[in-house]
Amino acid sequence: MMVLLILLALLLGCAFGIWTALKAYKRVSRKSAIFNGPWSTNLASGSEKADPYTRAAVAETGILALRQSETIYYHANIDDEGNWLDGNNTYRIEGRKPDARWWSITLYGPDNFLIPNELNRYS
Repeated sequence: MMVLLILLALLLGCAFGIWTALKAYKRVSRKSAIFNGPWSTNLASGSEKADPYTRAAVAETGILALRQSETIYYHANIDDEGNWLDGNNTYRIEGRKPDARWWSITLYGPDNFLIPNELNRYS
């Protein structure tokens, strides 16, 4: 009986620990982001200044992310009206040309992987 109580306490402790870590990660990663309309970025991504929560965000969504000196990643899940981006809609991105020799726009699915398309173009 005592072993069962210990296992239950360990299970509840782990579940609570994971839940609080996820809550803190979501809150802190959003708090340290810079927003421009629906677009956001974290300038600490890919640098030595990144805190553990920023590193967790990169690990979750930025597979093989480049260093900060090479790129800045902007991210958007919603449009200007707050609606989730949807492949059935047409979107236009406006603004001045980025001050860069090279830039790209890449579309990822809900699983954070590239979305297959007929042209096999990904950025």
